[in-house]
This record gives sequence, C-alpha cells and structure tokens, in this order.
Amino acid sequence: MRRYYIYRKADLPRAGYSFSGLTRDKLKIWVEDFTYVPFRGKFYYLVAVLNLNTREVIGWAFGERHDADLVCNAFADALKHRKAPNIIHSDRGAEYLSEKHLNLCKVYGVPASASGPGQPWQNGFMERFFNTFKEEQ
Repeated sequence: MRRYYIYRKADLPRAGYSFSGLTRDKLKIWVEDFTYVPFRGKFYYLVAVLNLNTREVIGWAFGERHDADLVCNAFADALKHRKAPNIIHSDRGAEYLSEKHLNLCKVYGVPASASGPGQPWQNGFMERFFNTFKEEQ
C-alpha cells in the first residue's frame, strides 16, 4: 500500500504529518463524510463529497437517516457531472463500509479507502470542512 502522507519531522513521527502529496491533480481523490444538523427538535443528516484537490463540495445529500442510501446518493450526486475519482476516502462508518456503498464504488471502478481504526485524523479534511460549516451556521 502506498503511503500518501509524509512525516513533518522524520525523526519525530508524533510531530504530525503533511498530506501535500494527496492534493496533486493527477491523483483525483474525493473524501466523504456526514454530520448531523439539529433543526426544530429533530436531527437531520448532511453528507458531503469533497474534491481533495480543489476543496470544492462536488456532491451532497440531506435526509432524516444516516444510512447507506444517503451516502450513496451523495456519491451519485458527485458522479452526475464529474468523472469518477481515482480514490474515494471516508471514515470507517458502517454506511461507507456497507455492501451497497462498496458495490457503487465497484461499478464506477473507484477504490474505496477508509481511515484506520481509531485514527479519525485520516479523514481530517472532511472533519475540518464540517467544523467550519457548523461555525458558519
């Protein structure tokens, strides 16, 4: 497996990573995640698909349940107007590791990537996006 991050300080791995290698145009990586949005005493769920190179939201879906259908709808929305990416990355949520989502990836020939167990920073691009999104609400 190819490692796309590099240590900021090779002799001190805990100092963090640089993910600059992920944002090269030719890699064409998309990342995806969802968040909840409270509204009038209910929770709704927003799924977004982000182009890692441009940081543009290229697909999204909104619904009352966070399930495989919702994440597949967001991925399908992104695929409506864009060529499939080389990689799509998410966290280890059951929705993203579901047979339905993985089959959709397979149909479009897109390898699915997921963060390692207990390593949420590996989907930090989406975590940061939703943090900013919620601050601006």
